[in-house]
Amino acid sequence: MDNLRVESCVEDGRPVVQWRFKGSVGYYSPNQARERAIALIEAAMVAKTEARVIKQMVFMQKGFSPDKLTAILAIVRRGREAIPFGLTPIFGHHTKLPLVDCDWYGEKLTFTVAEAMSHAQALLQIAEGAETDAFLSSEFEAANLSPLTRVAIYDAFKNYRADHEKK
Repeated sequence: MDNLRVESCVEDGRPVVQWRFKGSVGYYSPNQARERAIALIEAAMVAKTEARVIKQMVFMQKGFSPDKLTAILAIVRRGREAIPFGLTPIFGHHTKLPLVDCDWYGEKLTFTVAEAMSHAQALLQIAEGAETDAFLSSEFEAANLSPLTRVAIYDAFKNYRADHEKK
């Protein structure tokens, strides 16, 4: 997840969430970012729940063979709705931890539950930030502020936002 970055931007007066991953760059609308955040939270919670069920069943049966795990997973996942955006809740065979696999535009990425929740939170915050930035941009333009004044105000606001997100 260290290579995955998201930030708020304004493109042609519209709010966008820009992502960067392994040299690729793409954009979401704020609503698309929110939908992806919700799906990440759902995948993390499903992974966490499945892990609890699996661990309890394995404990009750006093064994953890790969065949037994595969059978348990098939039972647990039967009838479960698919989670969008190429997100798949999994149970790490080696780590014995709940994880979220993600297909990020052809690149495989695996989140721990904490990483998935953190990334979801970042997407939600950045979606809000993109909308705020677009609003400020339109107001600056309407007020006919010079480009230097706009940049100074943006920088001050981004610093303010960053300081308050840490608290």
